[in-house]
Amino acid sequence: MAEMGRDADDRWLESVFASDAVPDDGFSDGIVRRIRRRVRIRRWSLGIALVVGTLVAAGPVLELVSLLVRVGGQVTGSLGISPGDSLPSAAMLLGGGTLFLATVLWLRLLDS
Repeated sequence: MAEMGRDADDRWLESVFASDAVPDDGFSDGIVRRIRRRVRIRRWSLGIALVVGTLVAAGPVLELVSLLVRVGGQVTGSLGISPGDSLPSAAMLLGGGTLFLATVLWLRLLDS
């Protein structure tokens, strides 16, 4: 393992390669600002796209869920199973699914 102390050779090398910062008239600061601005725009646009996509897809998803509930009721009725026997209610299934999706999305947001 390399020793942590600096010896005479290290000090000599540091003095040989020591130089003042090259003046860039704010060029580096401008580049850093531009990169940070692009990162902010990407993050916000992704969040906005997620919200807009969710709002657009909410109507068809609710129609699909109601159709599946009706078909499920017909299937269980044709099998002779009453809805109260062993199947959970549609509201419970929707609530649990929504909670699961919200948890997964929240964990992904925390991870990024």
